[in-house]
Amino acid sequence: MMDEKEHLADAADAAAEYVTGGRGFRERLARLVDVKSLVTLGFSAVLCVMTLYGRETTELFNSAVMLVLGFFFGKNLHETNDKNDRNAG
Repeated sequence: MMDEKEHLADAADAAAEYVTGGRGFRERLARLVDVKSLVTLGFSAVLCVMTLYGRETTELFNSAVMLVLGFFFGKNLHETNDKNDRNAG
């Protein structure tokens, strides 16, 4: 019985490693919970809620959301490219 549990645990670990690209779930969660991610998620959530309730958003708020989203995804893309360059060279 213990061998079956160990086998299932190993299979789950292997699947988690495959899905996360070699990083553990806790590491990915820790990276997600940083200030820029929280600000981005907050702005996105407020925009979604306002849209769902049919409230108009100001041009200033729309610009702020686009700026934050652009920075967040631009920063993540830059970090990914840097990692790929280091791995290739």
